[in-house]
Amino acid sequence: MPTTIADTSKSGSLAAADTIAVAQRIVLRDHIFSVHIGVTEEERRRVQRLCLNLTLDLAPAPPQDDDIGEVLSYGLVIRLVREVYREGRFQLLESLIEEIARRCFDFPSVVASRIRVEKLDRYADTAAIGVEIERRRQKGAAES
Repeated sequence: MPTTIADTSKSGSLAAADTIAVAQRIVLRDHIFSVHIGVTEEERRRVQRLCLNLTLDLAPAPPQDDDIGEVLSYGLVIRLVREVYREGRFQLLESLIEEIARRCFDFPSVVASRIRVEKLDRYADTAAIGVEIERRRQKGAAES
């Protein structure tokens, strides 16, 4: 007899005790925003559209009680990203995303980050040009 979704949620063939949490991620995809950024005066003079993509690897800890307090809220992550770029103090894309990455590691559950930011309108013959970084928390850094 075929197993239904309802059957597996209660007494399925693969119980939760038979699995291990391998990965948990927060993903922010194609966040478009406009800022004054750039090395040259010409770049900083005009508003530029940027596209940001972010992936945060979390210490895998599935919620036990379906409670938002058990997980890192993606609402907090998007608020953090907005705070950083609204400060408007960056010339380099690299500096902007390094600051976003640094602040993401203030969340104890974040173990790694991958962040890409692209200028969408910089060159007429190029859809986007940008930079991507990956950072990983040093072992033992969360305890200090």
